Amino acid sequence: MAKGEKILIKLDNYRFQEYGIVEGRVQNISFTPDEEGNYYEDVLLPKGLRTSYQKTLPFDKELKGNAEIVTQDLRLIERFFYQIRKLLAYQTE
Repeated sequence: MAKGEKILIKLDNYRFQEYGIVEGRVQNISFTPDEEGNYYEDVLLPKGLRTSYQKTLPFDKELKGNAEIVTQDLRLIERFFYQIRKLLAYQTE
């Protein structure tokens, strides 16, 4: 994890297949984990709550969801080949 990395957020109350995802950027990362081993991050939402489907969601301080940190910005074809390579490696074990 590094400052400035892209984060893709899927909100629980808004199905991402219908509403899209919210994009953010890592602003700050905690130096130490909590008791459960989780690190906390501050996330900047440059477009606010505007989704990838161009829908603006209403703000609610109780919004919950899952965030995925994009550590490598790969093209679709590269992701496809990584999946094939993973499957082939699994079959040879």
